[in-house]
Amino acid sequence: GGTLANFPQDGGREFQIATNRFSAEVGRSASSIINIVTKSGTNDLHGSAFIFFRHKELQGLPATLSREVVQREGVPPFDREQIGGSIGGPFIRDRAFWFVALENRNQDNAVEVVRRNLAAQRVENTFAPGFLDDFMLTSRTDFKLSERNNLAFRYSFNRNLELAAASLRRPIGTSSQRQESFNRFHSILADWTSVISPT
Repeated sequence: GGTLANFPQDGGREFQIATNRFSAEVGRSASSIINIVTKSGTNDLHGSAFIFFRHKELQGLPATLSREVVQREGVPPFDREQIGGSIGGPFIRDRAFWFVALENRNQDNAVEVVRRNLAAQRVENTFAPGFLDDFMLTSRTDFKLSERNNLAFRYSFNRNLELAAASLRRPIGTSSQRQESFNRFHSILADWTSVISPT
């Protein structure tokens, strides 16, 4: 019922989003399907690298957060770092290729919550600390068996650790209504494509 795994940005060649009327080949889903086609190696050695850094001084305040909360408790923390890259090339020219992409996202943030003020007998908006640590890797090997037959193997890994809201049933929960979630996802794919006829 949710995302199985995240993929590195530099590992995706194309993607498709189907929000309804998708076919039975993708299984059952209540909302949408996202298909991702990963990149493959070529005859030339190619690579990429990137760094994205967003400092807390450059952030804007959340639109739903009261300015009264900011005056009372300060600005909620936020910073985000993303680093990643990819590399690929040939094992055997025109016959076998390899490709690897990886990315790590690290984010410290705040989650909007509510707290009881017993003295004033009311519920007040505030924030509690949250975080995200997400490592993604995808690797692929392609073999051109003949002019009409291609064989591909892909291995992907995603390790995700975060502290966030425990439920999406309500827009804002209490500070105790949060959970730390840890997900390790391994995905292995083998694909044989055979062109029977050009038509």
